[in-house]
Amino acid sequence: MSDQDMLPDSGEGPAPIAPAEIPPPVPEDLLGLRIGAALIDLALLGGLFTILSAAVGQTTVSGEGFNVSLSGLWLVVFVAAALGYYFVLEAWAGQTLGKLLLGLRVLRADGTPPSVGAVALRTLLRVVDWLPVLYLVGFITMLATGARRQRIGDLAARTALARALPVRHRGLALVPLVIVVLAAIALPVYRATSARGAQTYRGHGVSFDYPAGWQKEDLPASAASSWLWRTTFGPGTEADLIAVEAHRLRIPIGAGNLAEASSQLQPMVRRSFAQEGGTMQAGPQQITVGRLPALRFQGTRTRQDGTIIGNTLLFAFNGTTEYAINCQHTRAHAGEVEQACGQVMRTFKANRPPPPPTGTRSYRAHGVSFTYPAALREGTLTDTVGNGPRLWAASFALDTQDWIGIGADRLSAPVTAARLPGFTPAAGKAARRFFGQVGGVVQAGPQQITVGGLPALQFRGAMTNHGITIKVTLVFAFDGTTQYFLYCAHTRAGAGPMERACGQVMRTFKVSKAT
Repeated sequence: MSDQDMLPDSGEGPAPIAPAEIPPPVPEDLLGLRIGAALIDLALLGGLFTILSAAVGQTTVSGEGFNVSLSGLWLVVFVAAALGYYFVLEAWAGQTLGKLLLGLRVLRADGTPPSVGAVALRTLLRVVDWLPVLYLVGFITMLATGARRQRIGDLAARTALARALPVRHRGLALVPLVIVVLAAIALPVYRATSARGAQTYRGHGVSFDYPAGWQKEDLPASAASSWLWRTTFGPGTEADLIAVEAHRLRIPIGAGNLAEASSQLQPMVRRSFAQEGGTMQAGPQQITVGRLPALRFQGTRTRQDGTIIGNTLLFAFNGTTEYAINCQHTRAHAGEVEQACGQVMRTFKANRPPPPPTGTRSYRAHGVSFTYPAALREGTLTDTVGNGPRLWAASFALDTQDWIGIGADRLSAPVTAARLPGFTPAAGKAARRFFGQVGGVVQAGPQQITVGGLPALQFRGAMTNHGITIKVTLVFAFDGTTQYFLYCAHTRAGAGPMERACGQVMRTFKVSKAT
């Protein structure tokens, strides 16, 4: 019997060997793959955005670049569709197109598929992760969560990305991506550059395209209008239209003095929006339209029924001609009108304007004569300026704010050089009354001068019209019981030519006989 047989039996087997402690698996860092999947999804959604913009938004192609945009209801539709893309695919298969191509899927912390509620939560929080742009908040959060690489949506929904099981023919997922990207490139370019379905306006030295089927109305300029010609286009709804018109400027405007024109236009446009219950939201932006320097403003207006009107205003300058393009739309027709507005701006062409008249012209009527610059347009004058019943009056204008008025009144008693001091208070009262009627003030005078050999009194003052300061020179010249008045008004921009014109009229003024 061996020694081993003599050992007592304890009833226990050999002591088990303790296994070595196994560390928990380290999560695989999928940051690179996750960024790549996000970029693929953004490329797909960017393509859908471009296609939708080409269909119902605004698309422009020019030498300055390629632009697409959506606004109003259609922008809301796109955002909802983008969120729906993530929610539907991740709730159904746990993968978007980008995740499928790169072999990723959404799982819960325990490795099981997420619930519909969890997918909905992480989808809604994409709006937060996106802020301020291109998932910046989400990217910072992924860096802070280590190898788990969870964004805010994952933390709230308790989800993460993991590698997916290999799928056969996974490369076929590239087909819809390629189709969308190619369509996103081709469709807007075709839509923006194709002339099909467009009508062409030709008149007044300009041409441009506008949508086929839109209604056109030409409005002739009247003596009281500030524009030379005006035409409007629209789809048939009252508040949705594009108006194109031309104005005569007091001085030529080009690229060299566009900044000065911008500083004068900006407060006028801002007041225009405010007077109609809206606001100026953008501008002035310096652009080119038909190779002309131009300024673009954007804002809103409010109609009496409370309807909000979106408005794009564009001013293009061609020497002493200003072309204004006014595009306005309701929310329901925003895409259609913005698309048409881009079409008009993109195809707009203007002939080189004829040079303004040079030299002088002569006025001979009512027993007086004088010369004035040929660039001024002769017209009528109805404003009351003098001290008695009106005999006659005429005007000579560069525009509605730079002009000369001249005429005659009948006095109750004759005024001579000797009696001029006694009549000065009455003349001063008439000058103050005139400036007061137009919201101005007398700043200097009376100063005794002679005009055409006649004793005269000169006053100087200023007034404000639509926020623009207008300097005024007012002269009363006396020939017995006839009082001649001369009214010279000019803005800062028109000061040079109008002061020279006023001096020319006063130097050449002659009376052949009392009126």
